[in-house]
Amino acid sequence: MVVFSDIVHGFGSVFETPDGLTLEMVLSDKTSSPFSLFDFSEYLKQTYCNENLMFYQAVMDYKERCSAYFDEEFDYKHQPEDSKEILLFETLKNKFEIILQTFILTDATQEINIPYEIRHQLLSSYQRQQCYHPDLLDPACNAVIELLRISAFIPFATDPSRLKKKSLLKRITTSLKSRYPLASLDSPPMSPKPTWQ
Repeated sequence: MVVFSDIVHGFGSVFETPDGLTLEMVLSDKTSSPFSLFDFSEYLKQTYCNENLMFYQAVMDYKERCSAYFDEEFDYKHQPEDSKEILLFETLKNKFEIILQTFILTDATQEINIPYEIRHQLLSSYQRQQCYHPDLLDPACNAVIELLRISAFIPFATDPSRLKKKSLLKRITTSLKSRYPLASLDSPPMSPKPTWQ
């Protein structure tokens, strides 16, 4: 894994980076600003490559939903039996197809940049086997993670101008909070004390 703490510390003590900062830490939302998942998403929007993060998140959501439905020993030929199971299976199929339509098909609205072989293998496995198993998305997801790591995460983690802006915003916010503390939501708003007391 690529770790950027040492690189970012080289910009000076203004920047507090998590120890061993990695893309995986950011993607799992285990970091805080200026290296949070929200910050990364905003950075990707500015650099016009947010579709990669959106695809990754859609796949992770799909996998989570599938794990609630399928066990470890997923049967590719599984046929749902009762009406509740049929509805859930149809919902999962629909989500899988939305992922394909949004990110994988040529000219999709948020088409991701993955190798032809990976795209072709995914689409042909889906079409030939009518399979919706989340593992089919793994090669595309891995390709997107590597693309994010190389083309987006390195600049995100090391861009001094981005870090300076975030650091300045954080210092201003902290200063304002210390000068004007917010009233507790549990207590009624306080009226200002007269200056003549």
